Amino acid sequence: MKTRSFTFILMAAIAVSSLSLNSCKKEGCTDETALNYDSEADKDDDSYEYEEVPEITFDITSPAEHTTFMLGDTVHISSMFETTGEVHGYSVKIINLNNNNEEVFSKEEHAHESPIHIHEMWVNNVTMHSDMRLDITVEIDHDGTEEVKSIGFHCIHMM
Repeated sequence: MKTRSFTFILMAAIAVSSLSLNSCKKEGCTDETALNYDSEADKDDDSYEYEEVPEITFDITSPAEHTTFMLGDTVHISSMFETTGEVHGYSVKIINLNNNNEEVFSKEEHAHESPIHIHEMWVNNVTMHSDMRLDITVEIDHDGTEEVKSIGFHCIHMM
């Protein structure tokens, strides 16, 4: 009988110790990618805080996709972007896909305001039929985060 009582008391002591050890765990955010990560937390408390990802509205209105331009035509480049985060700048590039991805036009601007309206012009000086690509890259922050929009168009030379 004494053995049974001792076993019962021992089992009860282990159960109480286990409960008290579990209740002593430090609660906190255990997600290492969260801003409020707590390396000393043993138990997750679902208090995650993450860095906000900026939203960007970005549109190229000119030239229209698949437009064809003759030699000497002016290509009007028009775009607008707006972001909820910071802006570092933007670049505009026209690339000749049929001539080893030659960059035929390039412009970069350092800018911090939003929205930004882009208005540029390039005169088609490509002397052979070429598929072209317009790339507009927005640098969203100083850490190198970028958003790129591209459209394709054609340049031809009639003899």
